[in-house]
Formats: sequence, structure tokens, C-alpha cells
Amino acid sequence: RAELNAALEKAVNMEKHLAELNAAGLKKDAEAAVDGAVKAGKIPPALKDTYVALCSTKEGMATFADIVAKTPAIVDGKAQAPETPPPAAGVVSLCSEDEAVAKAMGYSVTEYRKMKEAGK
Repeated sequence: RAELNAALEKAVNMEKHLAELNAAGLKKDAEAAVDGAVKAGKIPPALKDTYVALCSTKEGMATFADIVAKTPAIVDGKAQAPETPPPAAGVVSLCSEDEAVAKAMGYSVTEYRKMKEAGK
């Protein structure tokens, strides 16, 4: 009877160890899948942990794959920086109308900007 209990305990421990290995592998797969969806712009980075949690089971992974397949890219993945840097503090920017006024008055854009900065 002691041998049977020892064998049973060993089997339970092996099953537990196998479950832990499967969970670790599933988590690694889930993180890779979610990282890929973030890079593709399908999900926002702020929801990464939520989707990794969803993928903690095989059914969750299937659900996540379905969501990603049906979701269009919501972010293009590129940094959204302005094409031109903003003006420095205290520097007046001119719109196209201001530039037209400067030209009509015979001033350069730089001269007109300086006059506006001076409050004239």
C-alpha cells in the first residue's frame, strides 16, 4: 500500500509539473501574440496586460486570435511627431494671413514676426 501511495504522489507531482510547464509555455505564447498585436497597431499598449490575462487559457488564446483577426489597425505604429518643431517659447508663429499682410505691407516674414512679438 505504501508503494501505491508513493506512485500516486509521484504521478500527482508529475501532473502538477506538466501543468506548470504548459502554463509557462502558454504565457510565453500569449505575451508574444499580444506584443505582435501591439506592434501591428491592433490593440493599444495600455491594454497589454488585459489581453495577456485573456490568453491564459487555450480558449482565451483562440478568442484573442479572433479579436485580432477582426480588428483593423487603430494605430499605425509610427511615432506621431509633428512635421515641424513647435516654435520656441515667446516666439510668435504667423499664419498664412499674417504672412500675406506682411508681404502686402512690404515687410519680410521675419520683420513682421518681430513686430508682433514686440506688440506693435
